[in-house]
Amino acid sequence: MEKYVEKKKSFISSAIDGLVKVENVSLVLLMTGMIILCFLQVLFRYVFEFSAPWTEELSRYMMVWLIFIGAAWATHAQNHIEIDVLELFFKNKVVRKSIELVTSLIILIFCVFFLYSAAVYLPQVVASNERTIALGIPMWIPQSCLLVGAILILIHSVEVFVRKLTDLLKGGR
Repeated sequence: MEKYVEKKKSFISSAIDGLVKVENVSLVLLMTGMIILCFLQVLFRYVFEFSAPWTEELSRYMMVWLIFIGAAWATHAQNHIEIDVLELFFKNKVVRKSIELVTSLIILIFCVFFLYSAAVYLPQVVASNERTIALGIPMWIPQSCLLVGAILILIHSVEVFVRKLTDLLKGGR
C-alpha cells in the first residue's frame, strides 16, 4: 500500500513539475513576445512613420495572459504578497502552521469561486461573437486567460494546501 501511495505521490509531483515547466516556458515566450512587439511598435512609429495598432493590442493581450500564468506560478512558489501579522503573535509552530493551513483553505475557496465565475463568463463571451478591434480575432481567445488562469491557480492552490496539511500532520516542522 505504501509503495502505491509513493508512486501516486511521485506521479502527482511529476505532473506538477511538468506544469510548472510549461508555465515557465509560457512566461518566457510571452515576455519575449511583448518585448519584440513593443520594439516593433517604436520602430514602425518613429522610423517608418507607420502605426501598427495590432502590435499594441496583441502585446496587451499577451500581458494579461502573462499576469494569470504568472499568478499561477507565484502560487506554486508561494511568492504572493502575504500579511503575516497573525502568525507573529504565536510562537508555537503547530499554531502557526494551522493558521497557514486556514489561510490556504480560504485562498482555495476563493479560487473555486474564481473558477466558477470564469466558467460562467466565458460562454457568454463566446455567444456574443465579439471580435477584437485591431486583430479581428474572437474575443473569447484573449479572455479565455481567465478560465485557464483560474484552473492553474486552483491546481497550485490545492498543491500548496496539501503541502501545508502534510507539513502540519508531520508535526509542523
